[in-house]
Amino acid sequence: MAFDDGVKGFGVPVEVMTDHGSQFCEDENKRYRFRDHIVAAGVKKHVLACVKHLQTNGKCKKRGGTIKGIMKWKNCTMGEAVKFYNEYLEHSPNFVGS
Repeated sequence: MAFDDGVKGFGVPVEVMTDHGSQFCEDENKRYRFRDHIVAAGVKKHVLACVKHLQTNGKCKKRGGTIKGIMKWKNCTMGEAVKFYNEYLEHSPNFVGS
């Protein structure tokens, strides 16, 4: 699972935001299996993005674009770009945000 790979490489996030895809919502037994999985891993909060809320989609797309830009700028892998983003850009006084 991609979430587990991310946790291995970058640690457990405090919060996870997803869309309303069937893999993230309740199943036929009224269970949120993905949410149960991430909470068991240590995630404090699972946020389901508002349906058809363009601002949320824009934030996600901007972050993805930022990561892709770092990959191109530093000629590195996605993992290295995420590490750079998390450890340097978010804490840089010149970082404008995404």
